[in-house]
Amino acid sequence: MIELTLPRAHELSGDAGSGCLVAVDAGATKTRAMAYDLATKETSVAVSGSGNQDAVGADQAVANIAQAASEAAGDRPIRALLLALAGTDPLAVQEGIEQRFRGAEYVDIVNDVIGAWGSAFGGEDGFALISGTGSHGVGVVDGRAVRVGGWGHIFGDEGSAFALGRAAVTACLYELDGRGPATALSALLAESSGVAIGDLPPHLYASQNLKSETAAYARLVDRAAVEGDEVARGIIERGGRGLAEHVITLAGELPVSDGFQVGLVGSTWKSEALLDAFHAALADQGGVVATVRATPVEREPVEGVLALLLRAVGRTADVRSLGW
Repeated sequence: MIELTLPRAHELSGDAGSGCLVAVDAGATKTRAMAYDLATKETSVAVSGSGNQDAVGADQAVANIAQAASEAAGDRPIRALLLALAGTDPLAVQEGIEQRFRGAEYVDIVNDVIGAWGSAFGGEDGFALISGTGSHGVGVVDGRAVRVGGWGHIFGDEGSAFALGRAAVTACLYELDGRGPATALSALLAESSGVAIGDLPPHLYASQNLKSETAAYARLVDRAAVEGDEVARGIIERGGRGLAEHVITLAGELPVSDGFQVGLVGSTWKSEALLDAFHAALADQGGVVATVRATPVEREPVEGVLALLLRAVGRTADVRSLGW
């Protein structure tokens, strides 16, 4: 099991009421930065392009992150910066950011799933379970952070929008082959894509946006399931079980008690059918897992990164004043 690092603690030197703190959530599509004015406690936000080095390369990722952070800070000096980042080589990005912000007395980097956990709990103990284009789970209890999943669309992402969409395409192809039952998904996907089911694989393979196009079919799976299609219901049930396994595994590794909290992050959780399947899988497990209190998270991940940064520099009271 993989353990993650949490932001290191740091005491601000000099005048703790001047300048600003900057939190950054560097995503594959866009980068969001949120500056926190230490004097007024007001926040400001800026957005730039991808901050994921796997998507745009380390140099461009650093440039986009620096742009968002600088625009959010404006003319205020940046005292501390915390970056939540995914990707295979975060060290290259961290080194670039440390060079760009040499004047800051604190620069730290954490996995992006830690930012999602922060958005759910503001730094308090709990589990965060992401289901968007991909899926990923993290649990933090008594200062220990453990992750489950997050292995990408080829090797993981169970219960994600991509996984649901991929299963839908497969089901339609099985029906076309005569290997699977008839499903309403075939008509829905053909209408949505604008191509015949037999032409859908080459269409997707040739797409520059295979992941996002495939993930978009998740809403059609939800629609078909709600309307009673058995194939779609099966896809949703398997997705719910896959997501529940993240929580079950985390609960087996970390000390939790009845009613422990799970923050649900990501757009796929808008599916009530998926949420029901997730809870049903937890109930089937029994024990402490069956008592989970799962709540959709409305805050943006960058808000969670800011909460963690405030805690790291000893301003826990400010976290509470922001509503956690």
